[in-house]
Amino acid sequence: MSSSFNMLTSTYTTVVNIGYNESYTYGITRHTDKIRQHLIKLIRNEKNNNSRIFINDMLIRIVYELITSGYSPFTFIDDNYITEKLETITLDDIIKKGINWLDRIKLCRCNFFVCFNRLEQNYNREIVYNIMKQYICEYGILPRCRFLLLSYQYYIQEKKVGNLEEIIEYEQLLNQIENDPEEFHNKHKHKIPTKNLSNLKYKIMDNDLFENKQPCCGICQYDIEILQKYYELPCGHLFHENGEECLENATIIWWLKDNKFCPMCKQEVIL
Repeated sequence: MSSSFNMLTSTYTTVVNIGYNESYTYGITRHTDKIRQHLIKLIRNEKNNNSRIFINDMLIRIVYELITSGYSPFTFIDDNYITEKLETITLDDIIKKGINWLDRIKLCRCNFFVCFNRLEQNYNREIVYNIMKQYICEYGILPRCRFLLLSYQYYIQEKKVGNLEEIIEYEQLLNQIENDPEEFHNKHKHKIPTKNLSNLKYKIMDNDLFENKQPCCGICQYDIEILQKYYELPCGHLFHENGEECLENATIIWWLKDNKFCPMCKQEVIL
């Protein structure tokens, strides 16, 4: 037999009159402190700080499964083996195991109609990985289906992993849209993108317009010079087309992607 197997089974015993669940729970309970300390060390190394860290029982179970993979739940595991095996388990291993649990429907307790209880192939695994990592490092937990689905949708919309407060607010907005779309539209116009944005075509500033009106950009408040490109909204307000001539990543196009009204007069933009 291999030396690792001998170490694992050096105190091997078959638990008599104890069922699978009792034996599994006993194994986790016996080694919980070591596993928790290892998780805290991994998370602190990732976050690079010594702040207090909460560890959920589910994370401990995941690490325990990584340690005991391939062995009977009735195996009594030697303490030295636990210590040695823990040193080989990385945060990446834990995240991937969490995703594997998701595939096996272990995280689902949400009763959502549209649920993440099976990770379909069309979901972006990199996004799911980043969300899992955020929840583990920031909160010491794995997101169950409801929060994982909401977090995934939030990521697709906002292009970032949201924190718990942002996800809760996002869920509330979704509920408002579903329950009363008209009221949502009136309260949250700034959350609604402008439709048919591709219909907005730039113009080029000519001598007559410049001399007669000396127009300035509604965002940066600088003049739109002769031969510079600009956008004119239906309300008549003008904005630089080029971010280098205005404020980079703050041009009117970026504004209209998330807002369907003019930032100057608040008139709805219909293209």
